[in-house]
Amino acid sequence: MQLTKFLDKPRWAADLDLLGPHVRPGALAWALLLGGALAVVAMGQRRSDLEEREQRAQAQYEHAQRLQRALLNRTRTAAAVQAASAPGVVPAADARSLQAAARLAARLSHPWAEVFSGIEQAADGVALLRLDHDADSGIVQIDAAVRDDQAAWQFVEALAADGERFAEAELTERQPLDPPQGEFGLRVRVQVRVAERRSVPPASAIAPPAARVAVPASAASAAAKGGR
Repeated sequence: MQLTKFLDKPRWAADLDLLGPHVRPGALAWALLLGGALAVVAMGQRRSDLEEREQRAQAQYEHAQRLQRALLNRTRTAAAVQAASAPGVVPAADARSLQAAARLAARLSHPWAEVFSGIEQAADGVALLRLDHDADSGIVQIDAAVRDDQAAWQFVEALAADGERFAEAELTERQPLDPPQGEFGLRVRVQVRVAERRSVPPASAIAPPAARVAVPASAASAAAKGGR
């Protein structure tokens, strides 16, 4: 009896029960729990939607930036093309092309018939081998075969004497032909400078000025005395 009494829960222990009496949760508690869970799910879905909208907005912004850069590059290209086609503005490549075309035009417009005629007239007993003309300097290189040194100098002198077509003539190279070609034993190179073309002056410029006769002082004095 005493042992059973000792094992029974004392009253002071029941007073110290901090958990209190066990109460089953009611329907309101379950409703609050379910509402909280639904709120958490709704907030997660809303956050996902916001992130998706943000990604779409970022993609649209980047696409707009790419379009803006492409439009800017196209505008710059159009401005460069317009500036290149404007009068007075010539790119470097076009300038070189124009210079080459000008040199070609100078070669084509040169009075080659007169040059060839003058060379053929001077080439008496000379076999012409090659002609090379520089339009920029007006120099013609003539390779020819001659009999001997005397024939070579006669050819140079005949070219130099033609002042209407050639400004100067010079023998620059001389070498023997090996083997000789018939009567020709030397190969020479002659350099001539083509005379500049002069436009025909008007008739007023060709007409000579009025003649002026210089009379010595002694003759003038004698004529004055005779008149008295």
